Amino acid sequence: MNDIAQKRYILPDLPFFSWINAFIHSKWFAFCLAIFCLVSNVLGLDFYFYFTIACLAIYISLFGRDYLPYIPMMLFSYIAPSIQNNPSKSDNSIFLLNNGGLTLIIMGGAVAFFLLVRLIFDREIGFRNMVKCKYRLLGGMVFLGISYVISGLGSALLDGFEIKNLMFAGVQFAAMVVPYFVLCFGVKWNKVKKDYFAFCAILFGLVAGLQILYAYHANDVIQNGKPVKLLIYSGWGVSTNMGAMVTLAIPFAFYYICKDKNVIISNIVIVILFFANIMSLSRNSILVCVLLYVICEIIMIFKAEKFFTRFISVLFIILLLAGIYFFNNYIFNTLGVSFINGFEPSGRLEIYEDAIETFYSFPLFGGGFYAINSGLSPDEVAWNAFFPRMWHNTVLQVMATGGFISLIAYLIHRIQTIILVFKKRNVENFFIALSILSLLLMSLLDCYFFQLGPMLLYASAFAFIEQRLPFAKKDSFDNYVSIEEFRYIEPIERNGFENIIYKRKSKRTKIK
Repeated sequence: MNDIAQKRYILPDLPFFSWINAFIHSKWFAFCLAIFCLVSNVLGLDFYFYFTIACLAIYISLFGRDYLPYIPMMLFSYIAPSIQNNPSKSDNSIFLLNNGGLTLIIMGGAVAFFLLVRLIFDREIGFRNMVKCKYRLLGGMVFLGISYVISGLGSALLDGFEIKNLMFAGVQFAAMVVPYFVLCFGVKWNKVKKDYFAFCAILFGLVAGLQILYAYHANDVIQNGKPVKLLIYSGWGVSTNMGAMVTLAIPFAFYYICKDKNVIISNIVIVILFFANIMSLSRNSILVCVLLYVICEIIMIFKAEKFFTRFISVLFIILLLAGIYFFNNYIFNTLGVSFINGFEPSGRLEIYEDAIETFYSFPLFGGGFYAINSGLSPDEVAWNAFFPRMWHNTVLQVMATGGFISLIAYLIHRIQTIILVFKKRNVENFFIALSILSLLLMSLLDCYFFQLGPMLLYASAFAFIEQRLPFAKKDSFDNYVSIEEFRYIEPIERNGFENIIYKRKSKRTKIK
């Protein structure tokens, strides 16, 4: 086994597989995956989508260059479930064990098996490289995940929910740690384009936004001239979840504008995301969306170098305001439904009080994830009883769930992420950090930090921030120097990859 592990894994370099890998690692693959996800969601082709994803995942483990394509595959797998297969609304959902859920579990097991095989036999992106890679966030993530697992120790509120609490904590642990950990050492980051994550995140937000528009048609959302919020849902989430995913994508569209690239297309994308967000009827995401829009526009004014970029962006602002003016009746009716209660907390104060009381009752290990469900029998609710209700605030959720242990772990993790973001400053990472900030802001009034999709994006984003930057240099945020602007000196082995050291080219040096 050791002799085999010493040899280079050559299957990805074979001509036929090399050609396929060139496509799978390109933005075109992410684009095609986004189209397939949207079509699958509309037509209810969930099983075919996940079967294809499983086949692609196994192919990547056997013949792929590395695990970079897992980023869009994970993101779109989260938002692929269709209205027809919503497990809480359809008895024929393929996600129920008796209808296809077991097959999906088997496919997931096959993906995990071949992932393990590749990590054993490939010394470049496998376990041999794992020990060479740096993980600045791993300790804090593991500590936080363990605090979830031991949450509720000694709590009477977990009576009957112990197994579910352990399983849900394991899901939270895996969603946060595994993508970050595997991507850190399982991707050849020196071959990754610096805008790859931004491109994938924009597609992710656009697909979620278009699903909101489709829900209006499929669910007859407009009733008596006004949209009904409860009718805005897909197979993976309701209006608030869908609006939040759209919001996360907005900073990435502004990234391209600030880089003076694809200015017109990026502005069109922003308008689509903005109006899709409004149509989600989610107060939380709408408010954060508007805040992000203002912040990003201000940054664009100072960061964009071309007059054309500023002119087009201002033009689109005017067009956006004109659209609001001409469609004011519909838009204000929509906003009226969203803010029908104004800025009232909608019962959140009572929930927050309950979280604080739970923390005071069980200060060390908290009450566990299901403490808020303590008045219910474990079998009283149907399929989605596995997903506990939340306290709708990340900090209070952490305190009530895991007590002081989880709170300390969360603070350590948050300090580590802040240090990482400020230490690795460049334009790409700034807008990734802005998207993460929007997630954390929305999580102050909701529970996105404990949902699978946002955490997959969160974990992948930090892997990109930490591992991609060493292959590009920077002077400062305002004087960013990309890898193309440096002169090659020599390759060296670092972190298990062929790293490249560059030096700043002289003004008199002309690179051909």
